[in-house]
Amino acid sequence: MECFGQHQGDAQTANLGDGNGWKGEREVLREHFNIPVLGTCIQSLAGGNHLRTYRQDGPNANSGALFLAVSQEKDLADHHQIVPNGYNIGRDKFVSEALGKKRFLFREYTTTVQDVTGLLEAGSLGVNHGIAQDGVIKLLTVTSKFKLF
Repeated sequence: MECFGQHQGDAQTANLGDGNGWKGEREVLREHFNIPVLGTCIQSLAGGNHLRTYRQDGPNANSGALFLAVSQEKDLADHHQIVPNGYNIGRDKFVSEALGKKRFLFREYTTTVQDVTGLLEAGSLGVNHGIAQDGVIKLLTVTSKFKLF
């Protein structure tokens, strides 16, 4: 979610190898600092994590998996530019906050991570803004179960 639903950046595309070719993002989400509605506005002003989502649903690989492009951004004064090493920093922060057990209403979610290498070449070739990344993909697996108490 963006600050009051406003988004002024350019839509980004990704090719997930699912047979759909290059397709646009599903949504752009900003860190909300656990403050409903206004938290994303704080991120817009102060900087923080930002992510775009893509769903793998093409005819060659219809996994339904969500691919997340996460980055750490500078503040509004620096036009939300990605910080140096911002793709690795943003990814690692997102993963560290997602891991473990979380509860929402009557569900308990457990998230685990596995590092995957060899699918994405380290460096900045073909990477937006020319910012290098380390080539490590973090595969998050989320399971959920009903939990009354």
